[in-house]
Amino acid sequence: MKNLIKSTILKNTFWLGSSEIISRFLRFFLVVSAARILGVTEYGQFSFVSQILFFSAIFTDLGISPILTRELSKNWSREKKNISSTLLLKTILILLTWLAIFVLSFAFIHETIIRIILIILSFDTVSGAFIKFINALFEARQKMRYEAWGTVLRSFLIVISGLFILFNYPSIINLSWTYAIGSILTAIFLTYIYQKTTQEKLLLSIDTSNWKKILSISWPVAMTVVFAAIYHSMDSIMLGFWGMMTENGWYSAAYKIMDISLTPIIWISSSFFPVLSQKFKNTQGKEAQKKIFVSHLSILTILGFPITIGGIMLAPQIINLVYGSAYQPSVLAFQILMGALLLIYLNNTFGQTLLAANFQKYSFGVTVIGAFINIALNWILIPRYSLYGAATATFLTYLFDFITIMILTKKLVNLSFWQEDFLIVLLKTILSTGLMAGLIWYLTNIHFNTVLIIILGAIFYGLLTFFLNQRFILLIIQKNKGNS
Repeated sequence: MKNLIKSTILKNTFWLGSSEIISRFLRFFLVVSAARILGVTEYGQFSFVSQILFFSAIFTDLGISPILTRELSKNWSREKKNISSTLLLKTILILLTWLAIFVLSFAFIHETIIRIILIILSFDTVSGAFIKFINALFEARQKMRYEAWGTVLRSFLIVISGLFILFNYPSIINLSWTYAIGSILTAIFLTYIYQKTTQEKLLLSIDTSNWKKILSISWPVAMTVVFAAIYHSMDSIMLGFWGMMTENGWYSAAYKIMDISLTPIIWISSSFFPVLSQKFKNTQGKEAQKKIFVSHLSILTILGFPITIGGIMLAPQIINLVYGSAYQPSVLAFQILMGALLLIYLNNTFGQTLLAANFQKYSFGVTVIGAFINIALNWILIPRYSLYGAATATFLTYLFDFITIMILTKKLVNLSFWQEDFLIVLLKTILSTGLMAGLIWYLTNIHFNTVLIIILGAIFYGLLTFFLNQRFILLIIQKNKGNS
């Protein structure tokens, strides 16, 4: 039974992790193509609308989907009667959100083309909300492969049709339709798959007592997502509302590369978090908790340092390679954001540790304060420094997060940077990164090909890291084999 549970967890982690990574890279390729073909200003307009809808999507769910998954997972036979009423509640939230988007687009947005894009892309948001509901049902049944299929299908439809449009009928309006249609088709596909595999029809029913119950449980989740979304979206939204569409295009281009650079965290966190939670749940002693904590932090440190330093050093070449010379003003913003990226890598372990130890309310408090700090910094810095002010606000917000969460982790669970095993890994990582930086500097000065510099730098760093941390890396591999 224990092996079956482990096997299920591993399969689910594989399906969700793989589909998310494939989806991220597919969409990144489309975004890069759009940025190059449409130009800076139109790409800035598209990014502005996308971030508004990313934020709006929160209100189509309000934390209902993860709570539905949790309750159904506990007792499917008892809770499945609430699916139809929860679907109606979700439908009402979706319609209210769509109506709000429609009304606000006429009240606050004066550029016709942005209003049109907002309305078209709102169908992508609405369809995405239904997809999230279906995925919650799949997760409750431990059928993550269907969720993974939907994730990849949605991205595949959007990317293939989007590339066709960009190379034949390039415009942000046409591109917006590919997002809307791709998401609608995916929602229809997943609904069909769910009803086919479960023999259960998705119906609507009214049950206000269930609505009250689920909303009373879900609102803390919703608030956490709202404040976390401020970190992700507010800078781009504020740039757009102040009419800095070209600057928003430059900033969004830099942010997209940073965002794709965070991909390794998805798999690493999903692999370590169940084990970390188990150690705290079973109270197996501080030594077991410390070992997992140090391993998690060490791996993210080994990955985060070279990505950050390499990104900062090669920023002009990377921006030119990915987006073209029109995006050169993105370089400084990208370098600032790469500093934020390192903080995110390091902070992930501390945040996951607090969550595993059931201290998530403290993380929530930090997120709330950080969101207000982010808004204030954007309000002060963007009018003066445009996209560089937005990047600086992002960096300072994540710096506040990192310092605060690190202090709380030390105070609440007595785990910190100052573990001898980690400090050894940190020093070796700094040495390896420094030597890699020297190689990059030399190859850049002799005008070596950028792609080859990245490949050679990665290989050089990888070999150095393995040589210096051979014992640690082999130990991690053995532990993973033991847990599989």
